[in-house]
Amino acid sequence: MLVLAMLCGLTPSLACTGKIDALSARRTLVYNPFSALDGHQQLSIQVQNTGTESCAYRLWIPDRYLPLQFGNIDFTISGQRAPAAADSSGLTIQTPIVAPGQSIKLPLRLSVARGQQSLAGKLTKKIGFALAAEQARTTLLDQTEVDIHCVVPPVFEINVAGSGLRATLEIDDLKLRSKAVVLQMRSTQNHRLEIQAENGALIREGSPPGDATSIPYVVTIDGQSSQLKKGAIWRVNGPAGESSRRLNVTIGDTADKLAGLYKDVITVHIASDL
Repeated sequence: MLVLAMLCGLTPSLACTGKIDALSARRTLVYNPFSALDGHQQLSIQVQNTGTESCAYRLWIPDRYLPLQFGNIDFTISGQRAPAAADSSGLTIQTPIVAPGQSIKLPLRLSVARGQQSLAGKLTKKIGFALAAEQARTTLLDQTEVDIHCVVPPVFEINVAGSGLRATLEIDDLKLRSKAVVLQMRSTQNHRLEIQAENGALIREGSPPGDATSIPYVVTIDGQSSQLKKGAIWRVNGPAGESSRRLNVTIGDTADKLAGLYKDVITVHIASDL
């Protein structure tokens, strides 16, 4: 009897290998919390196939880098053109097949929802990316760590509620000597309001200032009052953030004044209190 044993030796195929080349940003993200638009930044990350087989890869942000926040500002990173799953907890991207020795650049989009309050400054978040082969997800091929930045600029905005940047107060009933407007402020730093009067009194139109042609008045903001003087600046401090303040004008004695239209212009400027 003849027994013939046949053995066949197969060389196992080489596993996929790869590395993360670089993460780049076109520009630093500048985020104005009071803008009507969300903030966005274009990023890209490059993956290189360092092996001898064509491979598809899986790229993700490990849990230890979550949540994605610049200070108290939440952001997301999502993929563009590549299949991706992204939410507030992170990012996962499956790449197309990459030939041996070739690289693929994956465009990413960093997004920050509008309306998140923050003080002015440069904010930094360290995030990491991990790489595995799509067919061997549990085997880590490479990982990298980078700092990404967000700049919240000094922002100082003011307007009159319902009127924009200019409003007119008309006091045509001397039984009601006060009128008010609501000032709306938005700032990323503590601010001060600088309040200045053109004349420091209501002056009769067409007449030079005088006892019979001038009516004094007092300006009040949140319980603080001042009788404005020509050329002087009254400063009132305020906090960072979004707020509303009531500016009230109360006219003084109108006895023995000439009939006519009396006017003055009050300018309110917002500036940093630092």
